Amino acid sequence: MKKILISALFVFCIVLSASAQGKKEMLESISALQTGQTTLGAKVDQMNALLLTFTQSIATLQAENATLRERLTKLEADLAALREQGAGAAAAPGQAPTALRTAADSMQAVFIAYYKSKTPEEASQYVLDAQRVKPLMVKYYDEVENWEVNTLDWNPDKQFEQVRANVYFDDATGMCLVKTPSGYKVDWEASVKYNPYTEVQMKAQPNKVFELRIRVEKNQNYDNDYWNAYAVFTNDYFFYFYARKTSPQAARLDKYIKQKVKPAIVKVKWVQGDDSAFELVEFVCAGCSKYQLDTQRTSSSGR
Repeated sequence: MKKILISALFVFCIVLSASAQGKKEMLESISALQTGQTTLGAKVDQMNALLLTFTQSIATLQAENATLRERLTKLEADLAALREQGAGAAAAPGQAPTALRTAADSMQAVFIAYYKSKTPEEASQYVLDAQRVKPLMVKYYDEVENWEVNTLDWNPDKQFEQVRANVYFDDATGMCLVKTPSGYKVDWEASVKYNPYTEVQMKAQPNKVFELRIRVEKNQNYDNDYWNAYAVFTNDYFFYFYARKTSPQAARLDKYIKQKVKPAIVKVKWVQGDDSAFELVEFVCAGCSKYQLDTQRTSSSGR
């Protein structure tokens, strides 16, 4: 009987010990859960604060956007009013209108400003590559041509012929304009068909190739089985050059000028002999401006 009681007491102690151990673990688990809940609560508070900040920022941006829209609407209204004012303002003789609304307006503005300049030096501000070209202009108008101030009226119907993507030509005056990132500029060398050598100088150097800016016309009355004849017209030159009928350069030139007098850049050389003459070496380009030329040109062989 005594042994039974001892055994029962031993079992009871074991059960009591196990119960105490389980309670301790449970308390520790509860404590851990409470700590996690506290941490999670702090993170939720942080997220709520960020959300509030974002909401306030969105409201500020929306208000600023509304203000900018109002300013844009006012600017558009002011611009429309200025355009109407410019369209309604008549230009005084020789003056550009107050508003340049089209590319033609901008070209004419440069055109008139250039021709109204009192000196070549003043006109050079409207010229391409002015630093290099200005001395050429001064020398040219001192030795070759007189600089004259022209009275020009604004002509809204005036059209410049487009020679290449950014090159425009006025046949009446010979002016050549080039569109640049800073606006339209006068290609002075193309406009006056500037050439730095005389006919005498070219003839004194046989077989040397010279590049010329000219007005050229095919002589339709020239009768030869092997050669075509072309008349050259500029302020400095009046002569003929010749090209073989089989020359691809002559074919390109014929296709361009047809039966008209047209501006062009050509390369020629003086060939001495029984029939001394200038011979076509290359048709460089249509028009007298060298800006943005086709780099795929081909050259023909000599005579």
